[in-house]
Amino acid sequence: MEDLFKSFDAYISDRLQGNELSEPQKLVLSYLIKSEWANERLNYTILLTPDNNHFNELLTLEKAGLIHKHPSSTALHPIYQADRVLMKSDFTPELRQMFGQAYDELNELQKKVLGVVYRYNHYSKVKRASAKQASFILWVNEEQRSDDIRAFDTFYRQVRYACNRLEKGGFMQKQPGSRGYLLTEDFKKKNLV
Repeated sequence: MEDLFKSFDAYISDRLQGNELSEPQKLVLSYLIKSEWANERLNYTILLTPDNNHFNELLTLEKAGLIHKHPSSTALHPIYQADRVLMKSDFTPELRQMFGQAYDELNELQKKVLGVVYRYNHYSKVKRASAKQASFILWVNEEQRSDDIRAFDTFYRQVRYACNRLEKGGFMQKQPGSRGYLLTEDFKKKNLV
């Protein structure tokens, strides 16, 4: 969850008027996001409501627009869900807009790497993502075992290779002085796509 919050930290800070999430706010927001992930897999969880002893955090997060009342809420029993931007993990429409037909010709891992880099470029304060950051995020998304070091090392090499191929293809470039990548915003102009 810390990696997710880091990848959206500029967006979150903007919503909170320049402030950072407090630990109780992180816990509440983490719970809501994880609940939605579990619900997507039909592992329904208990919904968080103000009477769960998190009234102040819920109020602050709602005012900031980081959570919203679910359509099933009632006046007596509000039910919350995380902001749709924070729940977004698929940036395919945005990437197709940036890269055109060339995006569709990439393999799945390359598309996923571009999605992570896009999220950092547009929603994070650092504006760049390294191959290692992308590896950690994608590893968790693939629901791989966290204690299988060899499998992660193999996966990390695959992500690094995908990053190198994407850099050679002009989809992204390393930011000078860092290990992080930035997407090539003017890809279509450079490649006449």
